[in-house]
Amino acid sequence: MSISSRQPIEIAKPGCAGIWLLKPYADRCHSYGMARATLIIRERRVDVSGGILDIKVWRVPAPVPPSAHAYKYSLYYGRGGQRLVGFDNERGKGDHIHVTGQEKPYSFTSLDILLKDFFAVVRALEDHDDKP
Repeated sequence: MSISSRQPIEIAKPGCAGIWLLKPYADRCHSYGMARATLIIRERRVDVSGGILDIKVWRVPAPVPPSAHAYKYSLYYGRGGQRLVGFDNERGKGDHIHVTGQEKPYSFTSLDILLKDFFAVVRALEDHDDKP
């Protein structure tokens, strides 16, 4: 399902009391530099283990250098005041991910893939934390 369809996206998260339901919306604008950016996804959830999920995606009028796509995003998962997983495209750094203190480049292809990759890393981290 495409993010741009404005339909909710259900992403099951093992070990949680439910599923994450991402509801895209496009009728809100925020300033990003001098140009206008349109917020298309904004979700903040707390899971049963106290993990905080915070997802923000904007459509921007021009790519955030050195990224080549028309999105600005910040995907965060953390617990106990510590960022465990983060995906973002900061100006000057481009698309990259943070996993337990390590930063590495990320190859952005689409919003759907970005969200799937983010949740896959969160699940892998949670699965690793659940093992004795």
